[in-house]
Amino acid sequence: MPVKPWGTVRLSAGLYDLAWSVAHDDLREAGRHVADAYDPNDPATARTDRRAGYLALLAVYGQMLTALQANVDFAVAGALAVGSNFGEIGRATGMSRQAARQKWLRMTTRLAVTLSGGPRNGERDTACADADIVSEERTYWDRRRNQEVTVFSRYKKKYGSPQVYEFMGYEDASGRPARMPPPEPVERTPRPTSPPLPPRARPAEPPPQQRSGGGKARVHELAAELGLTSKQVLRDLALMGEYVQSAASTVEPAVARKLRSTHQPPE
Repeated sequence: MPVKPWGTVRLSAGLYDLAWSVAHDDLREAGRHVADAYDPNDPATARTDRRAGYLALLAVYGQMLTALQANVDFAVAGALAVGSNFGEIGRATGMSRQAARQKWLRMTTRLAVTLSGGPRNGERDTACADADIVSEERTYWDRRRNQEVTVFSRYKKKYGSPQVYEFMGYEDASGRPARMPPPEPVERTPRPTSPPLPPRARPAEPPPQQRSGGGKARVHELAAELGLTSKQVLRDLALMGEYVQSAASTVEPAVARKLRSTHQPPE
């Protein structure tokens, strides 16, 4: 639905108020002594202060444009995922169908890319739009932290070579940098006690549907079950309206069943 003129005026005024509140704080953090009622639009304000105010306002507007474009792209991807066409998207964004198709067609196309460096050097994969490629490498027992650790590798599109993705490093399930996993999994061995006890058999690993308690499954477990990458599962969950933080997060059983049903071949 097109935005009404009076709505555009209100949006513009609201954006100005928001941008100026941020710019005002930035000026103070930069060491400029500005009053609470300082306004660059006021002719009574000193010329140097007005110039500094407008430049700070432009810097905030630039950040807002970047954030707004990312939000627009996210909304377009969601609209395409639920069956909207480029004509409807064009009307909603105030452009023609052809212009909308040229601008966002890449969101519907997956390209074959080559991975460079890291553990998957030389392998082929597919990437959608400008999304990074994140793949699970290994889950092992960290003796230093005395806990199980899952390590992921991240590949990012190479500047100037859209069909090559470079290795950026390892990260844990929360996205923080991680060490390279050991070449072989380190098994946790029980310490002998007095009197010695027979070694315990390691319990069988439950299926994905029974992990994490209450029938919840982790994102990387669903990815392994469906033959996808964790990044693809996170994207599909976002399109379903489920915003999950990382590959180690759990999803409700009903959401997991819905995700599995979307990837089952038609009978």
